[in-house]
Amino acid sequence: FFHFSALVGRDRPQQGDEVQFEVERDRRSGREGAARVWLLPPGTLPPPAETRAQCVVDRELRGGRGSDGQGGRLAVLKIDDEAAAEQSEKERIPFDGRDVERGVSLQIGDLVECIVSGSRGSSKRMARRIVLVERGGG
Repeated sequence: FFHFSALVGRDRPQQGDEVQFEVERDRRSGREGAARVWLLPPGTLPPPAETRAQCVVDRELRGGRGSDGQGGRLAVLKIDDEAAAEQSEKERIPFDGRDVERGVSLQIGDLVECIVSGSRGSSKRMARRIVLVERGGG
């Protein structure tokens, strides 16, 4: 999260732009946020690690319908990355409605396939491109 007043320079970042920032705690809210945000040239950061996985819906989306929902969670059953496979047991990965295939409403226990992006243990690890495989199949 950052407020536009934290931007350094006049360029406004777009979704997908690479940025550099410092983290500071907001004195009023007590929450952490980005401060001094710089827009970086494309290709500055390495691409995030991505791995195909099979998961079961552990927590349904909340707060909206379809792509507006947030706060869903998947439990990893199987992951393609051999190095991560041993460590993936009981791993929980968050997802949002925008990451679920169109027209599908996921329920607890549904079996899905997805792409897991980000490094294991990172708070930025997310499930993307989620496809329903079987209702209640997990």
